[in-house]
Amino acid sequence: MSNYYDEYHGNFSLSATAKILDIGKGRNEFIALLRDKKILMKKGQFNEPYQYFINQKYFVVHCFNNEDFHRLIPVIYVTPKGLEWLSKMFSKKTKLSMISTDILQSLEDKTESMKY
Repeated sequence: MSNYYDEYHGNFSLSATAKILDIGKGRNEFIALLRDKKILMKKGQFNEPYQYFINQKYFVVHCFNNEDFHRLIPVIYVTPKGLEWLSKMFSKKTKLSMISTDILQSLEDKTESMKY
């Protein structure tokens, strides 16, 4: 799990999520699949989860300052709850089954306590 765990507040990058779910798609194909399923929307040159899925706490979006281009760049992260939800949605045998529920709950609790 440590290979996929994103250090950003206990959440997972879309790239790591695609690998964990082991659905046979890389990051870009995974993003396209999420757009096809109306989970993500294309907003300009970026992708963004629909508000419903953010409200469900499946995703968080953090903006990072890109000093080279003088703009904020939104980055999508999948929460532990979102990882579990996506795992059920794709219902293939995933590497997630190797992660105990206790660890997922611990990550979710940690994420909740880090909110500001």
